[in-house]
Amino acid sequence: MEQKRLNKIDELIKEQERLLAKIEENLIKQGIDVDKHKDKSSEQLLAEIKQLLD
Repeated sequence: MEQKRLNKIDELIKEQERLLAKIEENLIKQGIDVDKHKDKSSEQLLAEIKQLLD
């Protein structure tokens, strides 16, 4: 039972990593330098993305 839970957690982590890679790829396509933003918090990044969308 515990192994099932661990496997599910592992699956979810892999899915999140896949989605983050896709987001990063899309940001790069839009000309946004993702390396410049890696040290910022999620809140800072969301605020910047919202500004770009407005």
